[in-house]
Formats: sequence, structure tokens, C-alpha cells
Amino acid sequence: MSYEILSNLTERRTIKVNGKPVEATIGVAISYDTESIVGSVDFGDKNAEQDYCKRFETGELLNLILKVEASALGLSGTDYIGGVHIKASELERDISSTVSEHGMIDVAISELTQEITDTAKLLREYA
Repeated sequence: MSYEILSNLTERRTIKVNGKPVEATIGVAISYDTESIVGSVDFGDKNAEQDYCKRFETGELLNLILKVEASALGLSGTDYIGGVHIKASELERDISSTVSEHGMIDVAISELTQEITDTAKLLREYA
């Protein structure tokens, strides 16, 4: 699966790993989910469901997979969420809101921190 990096949503941040500062890059990327949403929404109203699904056909709404990746020292931590329905006209704003609401940056940073810690322990064993 290929992801498109959203450069406007990429940032550099200093994180702490075992009390030491590490410069990390946090990026958000998207992939278009090609799975049909027809039959996957249930509003309890068939007409409302059909109207909603038509919004994807017209391109008003997009069905995306979001990936947040934090990287530093050649290592990375990631968080993914799929089935994200975004208004095409408000792409970056809606993605930013979704990333924030789901704490995706914190998860990616936590994964990165754990990866750095685990790698450092492994390297000490062979030093």
C-alpha cells in the first residue's frame, strides 16, 4: 500500500528517551481506501445510507487510511487508523482533527520511544 505524505502536517519535535533529548520527525500520510463503503454504514435509514454513499461516488467524501509516523535515529514508531471519512474540501483540517482526537501522534511517539529503548538494550548486549 502506498502512502502520500502530507508535508503541511509534518513537524520536528524534541522527545525524551530515558531522560535524553532526541530530535524526531513526525509525519502524517494518507492512503486512499479502495474498499467500497456500500453496506458498511448503518444509520438505520436506507435512504440516508444511500445518500451518504453517493457522496463518496461524487468525490465529496474520501475514505482514507491515516498513518502517523515518528522517526529518529533511523528508527520509527507508527499509528494507523482506517475507514476515516473525510470531506475532500477540508482534507487537511479534517485529518488534523482525526489525528488529534485519536491521539495518534502520542501513540507514534510512544512506539518510537519503545523502539529506541529496545534497540539500545539489544546493542548493549552485544557491546
